[in-house]
Amino acid sequence: MTSNTAHGRIVERLVAAPSLRGVPLEAVGELAGHCKLMKFKPGKYLIKEGNNDDVAYLICSGEVVILARKFEVVVRRKGELVGEFSALDGRPRSSSVVTRTDGET
Repeated sequence: MTSNTAHGRIVERLVAAPSLRGVPLEAVGELAGHCKLMKFKPGKYLIKEGNNDDVAYLICSGEVVILARKFEVVVRRKGELVGEFSALDGRPRSSSVVTRTDGET
């Protein structure tokens, strides 16, 4: 199944993501409403700690780094989701997400 809408393409990518296996399709659809499709270069902030926004990103290629108080916490790669907690609960961002390589969400 392929979709021509951005929302449909996001749902397809989320359903295929290993980190979301077993999540009900209704919940995936809700999360998809908070995701963006984009290409990125190294050094771009996707998320800034303390901000209030509702965007989540599924890493489709490339790598991003999660930073807490400017310290590297973890690297996320293809198939991994970032920003989902604040996107769904509306709380301020607890960490920043910065791109490490070229990639796509």
